[in-house]
Amino acid sequence: IGLMGAAISDYPAIDDLCAEILARNFTMSVASFRADSVTPEMVEALKVSGTKTLTLAPEAGSRKMRAVINKGIEEEHLFSALEMGAKAGVDHYRLYIMIGLPFETSVDIEAIPALALRLKEKLDTFTKKGTITLSINPFVPKPFTPFQWFPMADKRYIEGALKVIRDRLKKTGIKIIAESPREAILQGLLARGGRDVGEALYLAWRRGGRKVFKTVLKEKNIKIVELMGKREAEEIFPWETID
Repeated sequence: IGLMGAAISDYPAIDDLCAEILARNFTMSVASFRADSVTPEMVEALKVSGTKTLTLAPEAGSRKMRAVINKGIEEEHLFSALEMGAKAGVDHYRLYIMIGLPFETSVDIEAIPALALRLKEKLDTFTKKGTITLSINPFVPKPFTPFQWFPMADKRYIEGALKVIRDRLKKTGIKIIAESPREAILQGLLARGGRDVGEALYLAWRRGGRKVFKTVLKEKNIKIVELMGKREAEEIFPWETID
């Protein structure tokens, strides 16, 4: 049974739910959970269900950036969740991280590998077989969020940030999985575009799919740089027609 939600571990009766699932001879899984509300009972239930990897979502490496995105997770919550998992016999951990966030600086980028190294050091005190994997995604400012007016970090910035993280984690045993900047920009285009982008998407589909999408955008004079750029406070967005 897969438990889905924005914050599974925040559910007040999560321990009772886990116990009930196991009592009925089912197994369970979760996509990820908040490190500040995970319980030993939940971790044990996941372990009994055969979970080999626990996924945590700090989203950022520095306390400042977690505050910017209103992610109320402190570093001690991550260490506590890792310790609970390790004591239950779970050896592998994945951390969801975003780069290119508003107000991010080079110091915040450096904080990402530094956090990963501290967690790996902690994990090594429990098991030498453990792994830490960073799943890194460029931040896409989405509609209906406080960041919808902010620009998306460009390809050059994202590639530079990824290089710093990879360089700092060479030969550490920490794995990195990163979404390509091109994929992220495409996601941003679809998220922030209006009817003209929708029409371009349809035309591209009619003419061969993704391989001609960029050509169609040029034909319709749709500038990706402008769509990904800063939006004015008084600007009317395409999605404002949605209530």
